[in-house]
Amino acid sequence: DDIARATEIAMNIVCRHGMSDFGMLRVSEHSSPQIRFEAECKAIEIIENARKTAVAILQANESMMQAIIEKLLEKEELNQEELREFREALVDHREVQAIAA
Repeated sequence: DDIARATEIAMNIVCRHGMSDFGMLRVSEHSSPQIRFEAECKAIEIIENARKTAVAILQANESMMQAIIEKLLEKEELNQEELREFREALVDHREVQAIAA
């Protein structure tokens, strides 16, 4: 369901909202096959860029995730302060996006 939802969001970005470099053109089932194909390609590009960013964020924070796992195995739950400490140590996602791009 996550893949279907991501696809729906990406297609809406391109086809309904004009929020891609595809332009301010609304694409529908009445559009030409070529336009629909190009819109699908743009949606695929959006999804692939999001996937690359997600992978980069996970890789950049791998040691932090491992530390959280070890702490949870040790005591089974974390309090708010412990979670805050981990969150503050995370690599900023904007920095990761710049690297992934």
